[in-house]
Order: sequence, then structure tokens, then C-alpha cells
Amino acid sequence: MSPEELRRQLHAYPELSFLEKKTTALLRQEIAKWDCFTIKKLKGLQTGLLVEYSPNKGGNFILLRADLDALLLQEETRSSFSSTVDGVMHACGHDIHTAILYGFLLQVAKERPLQNLLFLFQPAEESGGGALKVLEEKNLDCYSIKEAYALHVSDEYNLGRVYSKSGSLFAATCAFDLTFTGRPAHVAFQDLAANPLEASFDFLNALKKKDSSAIVVGLGKMSSGTVRNITPQTAKLEMTLRSSDEEKLELFFQELITLAKVTAIRHKVTLHVEMESRYAAVMNDENLFKKVSTKLKNLHLCKESMAGEDFGFISQKYPSVMFWLGVRQGEKDHRYGLHHPKFLPPMESIAEGIKLFSRLVL
Repeated sequence: MSPEELRRQLHAYPELSFLEKKTTALLRQEIAKWDCFTIKKLKGLQTGLLVEYSPNKGGNFILLRADLDALLLQEETRSSFSSTVDGVMHACGHDIHTAILYGFLLQVAKERPLQNLLFLFQPAEESGGGALKVLEEKNLDCYSIKEAYALHVSDEYNLGRVYSKSGSLFAATCAFDLTFTGRPAHVAFQDLAANPLEASFDFLNALKKKDSSAIVVGLGKMSSGTVRNITPQTAKLEMTLRSSDEEKLELFFQELITLAKVTAIRHKVTLHVEMESRYAAVMNDENLFKKVSTKLKNLHLCKESMAGEDFGFISQKYPSVMFWLGVRQGEKDHRYGLHHPKFLPPMESIAEGIKLFSRLVL
């Protein structure tokens, strides 16, 4: 199966975090056709694969990673291989990432280089912190990994252009829910109510006054109430924080929670905090970045992104470099970026990604 056909199949049948069973089975089926690879199930995980290529017994390994999962989003691309799963689509380019790594694996199978390689097809980047779980279950501990690489497609840059930087490339992030719970009452008798919606507005107004110059504060969803003439029983805020400085992020988060608790007490409601995910910053190793800069003639410098990426956990453990791979073809595509229902990187980006990995490794 070609990388392009794999991409079509993955895009047509997207799967959410930790549910990538068909994706995993398809990869296993195709990779098993080559006798130079050892396919390993990821310990502690039901999906994903680790593929070992080790012609040099006892030698160091280079780790290459791609993510598998899709997003809760209704596709609007009208592509011939659009998602057939209602409300789920590959809107972050993980189908491209997987096709690139698979395509490079095919190149390795044909050329048989002497360098030991690990191909990590990782589940649950979007919402589950799959990279952290791979590490926690010690899936990589038996290997001497000297370098780790990953890429992410981006509509910000033209097709085939490669961007990166030394140091922090992706921000540290945390995603969490705040739920205020009060006492409902008919609006005609509001003095009997403890209104969590009012508490939420009070909290958000107070949050605006805090110094957040080093923090990106996001409120993506707010839900409350059932009918117009009854004060709500709950109000839920789904939020995220992002920063290049993990210590400042943690300090701001604790101050935010304290503010929410004080607000809850003032409005005589209760507060429940639920942490959804926490990602480390992607830190590109300075020495390794200098090394790859000499290999990649088309490497351009960029600024740090406030996007989150769980490759950050891998970059904490191994010398790593992550890249942005441009997929834009003209200004029209620029309107449909990551997590947009019309985001559809062109097939040509697969060959560009394979070329990038080839220049890094072979």
C-alpha cells in the first residue's frame, strides 16, 4: 500500500484518542509484509505500534514519531475520501503525519540503511497525552535513543517549507473544567437561588484584571441552564492555559483556582475542578538543532507557537527536534487551518515529509 492510499483510508475512517484500533490494525498489516522490522505492541495501551529496525546490534537508535488520532469535528472538505464517521475527522493532519512516517518506513525497507531506527505510531496526542503514557509504561526504556524527531503540518507555511527553532517550539499547556454548582429557583423567586451563572461571570470579570502577559488564557466553551425561567443549577467553563514558561503557567493556574474558590464562596455556590490534560513544552535540543541545521538546506527559523503538542514529553527525556512542515498551496488554503472542518493538506505534503525524514536520518 502506498503512503497516499494509506492517507486516504485513514482520513476516511478517523478514530478518536485511544480508539485507533482500525488504524493500528491497518499499519500492522502493511508493515508486517517486510521482514526487516519487528512490530511491538505498546505496553499499557490498546492502540498504537512501536516498530523496530535494528541492523546494527548494540548500536544507538533514532526515534521517529507520528500521531494517529482524529478530532471531534464534522468534516466539510467534500473530498473524495472525506470522513465516513459522523462528527469525527482528521482536522489536525495526523493522517498526513502517519502516512509520512509509514512512507519513510517503506523507504528504509528498500534501502536498508545501517542506522538503528524506532518508528513510534503514537495514539492519543489530541486529548489523552499518549506520549506520556508511552513513556510511563517504559515502552522505550530498553533502547539507547540518541535522537528523536517529529513533524507537524501547518497551513501557515508554503508547501514543502520546513520551519523550526532551538529551544521552546510548542508551549506548555493545561486544559481544565471549572463547574460552579448552586441552588436553582424560579426567576420570580431569585432570592431563593444561589446562581452559579452569576458566579461564572463574576469570576471571568475578575480573571480579566489579572496580569496574564506571559499566559494565553482560553475559554472555549461555557454551558449552563435548562430553561429560561429557572436560574441554573450548574455553570461549566471549559478552559485552557498556555505559556512558554512552565513555572509561570503553574503559578497562574494556582492563582486562577484560588480566585474561582473565593468567587464560589462569595456567591454561596460550590466549585469542582477537573483537569483534562497537561502537556509539557516541546523543547528542541540546542546541540541537535545545530546539527540538523547543517543537514537541512531548506530549514527556516520561526517563532514559538502557543499550540500544544505531547511530543513535549519525549523532548524532556531525549535530545529532540520537532519541525513545522508547510502544506499551504496559495492564499485560499490559508483560511482553513488546523482544527478547521475544511482543513485538508494536499497529498504532495506526504512526499515532502518523507524527504525531510530522509535528510535527517539517511
